[in-house]
Formats: sequence, structure tokens, C-alpha cells
Amino acid sequence: MAIVESIGIDTDVTLTPILKVNGVIRKDRFGNTKFGTPIVIKCRWLRKVELSLNALGETISSDAVAKFEIVVEIDSLINLVSTPSEVYQIKSVDSYPDINGKAFRYSANLMRYRD
Repeated sequence: MAIVESIGIDTDVTLTPILKVNGVIRKDRFGNTKFGTPIVIKCRWLRKVELSLNALGETISSDAVAKFEIVVEIDSLINLVSTPSEVYQIKSVDSYPDINGKAFRYSANLMRYRD
């Protein structure tokens, strides 16, 4: 794991969830992925480059990590409210329980989104 920069900030982000029906990603008539209505949520944003494994066990490189208190979907889009032109895509999500095992926090590995 190579860390380039690991300055964490608590910030607002815009999350644009991917649309799924019964676990299947929705597409428009041109085959493009459909996204839902963007929402603004709070997260801990860490701009760092690291390698991780996705759900299929493949190694992926991430450009940033965001930590949430809500569940987020893989392939959803996210960007900092302060820099809306830098869009990232959620590539993997890990969950971590609190000490009592009742509340969870979620860590999402992000990769710059290229349309």
C-alpha cells in the first residue's frame, strides 16, 4: 500500500447514488448507467492513493478514501461540495462495527470517474 497524501478532513460531499432494481443496475436506452438524485452528506475525506481488493478479489487502485456513517452503494458517484468538478466513483466499501458491535461505519475506496 503506497500512501501519497493522507490529510483527512471532515466535509460535506455530494453523493449521487447508482440506480438499481432488484440488485440490477438500471441503464438508459443507450446503455449508460442511470443515477439517482444527488444528496449532500457528511464524511471524513482522505486523499490518498492505495491498493485494495474489490468484492471479486481483484486488486484496484484508489485515489481517495471516504468514511461514512451510512451505507453507500458501489459504483455511485461522489464529489466534494467545494470542488464539484472532481468526480469520484465508489469502487469498494468496507464496514467496521463499533466496540459494541451495534453501529457501523463505512469506508469507501474512490477512483476518479471517467465518463
